Order: sequence, then C-alpha cells, then structure tokens
Amino acid sequence: MQRLYWDSVHVNGDKIFFTIDNHGLNFVSSPGQGVSQLLDFYTNDHFEYAKNSERSLLYRKTIKNYLRGKSTDLDLPTDFMSYGSDEERLIWNEIAQIPFGELVTVSDLADQSGLGPDKVESAISKSPIWLVLPLHRVTDRNGRYPYRTGDATRDFLVDLEHPKK
Repeated sequence: MQRLYWDSVHVNGDKIFFTIDNHGLNFVSSPGQGVSQLLDFYTNDHFEYAKNSERSLLYRKTIKNYLRGKSTDLDLPTDFMSYGSDEERLIWNEIAQIPFGELVTVSDLADQSGLGPDKVESAISKSPIWLVLPLHRVTDRNGRYPYRTGDATRDFLVDLEHPKK
C-alpha cells in the first residue's frame, strides 16, 4: 500500500488540500473541496493517507510564497505522470512549459500537441495538480479558461501574474 501525505493551504479564502508521496506532489484539490476529491483522480484503494507537516513543509511554504506574490515559480518535485493517458500527459508537459505571466490558447496547445481542442480542454480538466501545472495560463478563443477550480481562483491566479497598475 502506498502512503500519501496530505496537508492544506488557503487560496483566495478557500482551503485546498494537496498530497505528496516519496517522489513529489501528486494531487491538489479544487478550492473548497476536501481531500476526498483525490478519489476522483486516483480511484484504486492502494493508498493510505497520513498528515505529516514536516514532510509537506517545503510544498506548503513554496505554495504560500507563490500565492503571496513572493515567488514566480512553483518549482517542486512532482509525481503525477502515472495518472492520465499518453495524450493528457503530452498536453500537461506542454502546459508546464508556459512561462510565468504568459497566456496561450487552447488552439495553440492543440497545434503544438497535434491533438484537437476538445482533447486539450479534457486534459486540462483532468489535471491532478492544477496549481503547480499552470492551467490558469491557458485560455480559449474567447479569453475564457477551461479550468476546474472555478472563476474566482483562476482570476486570482491570473491577477497574481498580471498585477493591475
């Protein structure tokens, strides 16, 4: 049985949970959802969960610094690539390359990956680590975001990277 360690931070007034294993971050819940949302992504019962603040300290501090605008990256070890299809992982890798403060369209990602826009939007909605994988940097043709966390959190993250002057 694999052990997952969980902890939480606040994003724009909402609590989010995250889990890590021995290799890195593997899940971030949607704001206001419990850690049980993990079961929507990792459906088998081969996990046991434990809160371990010492083990999660680097992740918690790094996420908090980013959310407070003190850092422009979330360079953390991750371990989520065993989840998802080959196509989803391809799209997630493309999204991981989008620099801080830049936005790309779903169409751009579809062209880069050779997959259709529907596949790109599906991969975005299925990402288990929405915060560290910068999904908020992807828009559709109309400037909207195909994003599983909801508008308030997405807008918060975009504003964090594009402060109003």
